[in-house]
Amino acid sequence: MTKRQTSAMQASMWALAGTTCLVIVGIFGSQVGGIQLRTASTLITALPITIVQPAVPGTLATVRWEPVLDDTRPVIGLVRAHGIETPGSAATLAAGQVSVPVPCTGEEEITVLVREVQTQQVLANTAVSLLPPGQDCLNQ
Repeated sequence: MTKRQTSAMQASMWALAGTTCLVIVGIFGSQVGGIQLRTASTLITALPITIVQPAVPGTLATVRWEPVLDDTRPVIGLVRAHGIETPGSAATLAAGQVSVPVPCTGEEEITVLVREVQTQQVLANTAVSLLPPGQDCLNQ
C-alpha cells in the first residue's frame, strides 16, 4: 500500500465518519420535533393610544389607536387602579379601539393598558386623570 493510497483511504474514512455524524444528528433532531425556523416579526410591539381626558368615573371610556390593517392579533383593554386590573372589551389591532370601564375608586388617576391576549405583552399604557365621582358612581 503506497502513501497515496493510505491518504485516499483516510480521506474516505473521514468523509464516511462525517456523513454518519450528520445522519445521527438528523435522526435525533427529527425525534425532538417542533423545531422550525422563525422569521423576524414585522408586527408592532408598541402602540400609541389616545383616550379622552379627564375621564368620567362610572362610565366606559374608548381607547383608540391607528388601526393596523393587516394585524389580527387579539388585544384587550384594561384599567389598573389600586394595583388591580379590570378588563374591558376585546378587539383586534385592526379594529383600532377598545372600551374600558372607568372605576369609581375616588382616585385622581388610573392607568389604561392595551395588552395582547396571546402573549400578555403590554402594547400600550397611559395615565388617565379622573373627574371627581359623580352621579354615575352614586347610582351603582
